[in-house]
Amino acid sequence: MLAAGFAPADETEQNWYFRVKEKMPDSFYGWCVQRYKHRNSALGDLARDMAMMPSFPKMSTGKDEILEHLWQSNACDGAIRAFEKAWKLNGRDDRE
Repeated sequence: MLAAGFAPADETEQNWYFRVKEKMPDSFYGWCVQRYKHRNSALGDLARDMAMMPSFPKMSTGKDEILEHLWQSNACDGAIRAFEKAWKLNGRDDRE
C-alpha cells in the first residue's frame, strides 16, 4: 500500500489500516450503481445485479453494448425495462 502511494490511517498502530474507497467508473454503470444500489426498487435490483456481475461492461457508454450483455446474460424482462428506464433517467437517450 505504501508503494502504491497510500498512507496509513494511524502510523502509531502496530497493525496499519488504510482508508481506501473504490472509485466508480464515469459511465452508466457508475451512475446507476451509485444512485440506486441501496434502493428497494426495480432500479435498485438492476444496480445490485450489475455490481455483482463481474462480466458487466462497467466502462461502456453505449446502450446497445449494455443491452446485448443483458440479453446474453439471460436478464429477465423486468431487468431490461429497468435498464431502459435508468438509461432515460440518466439523460442518455440521445447517445448511441
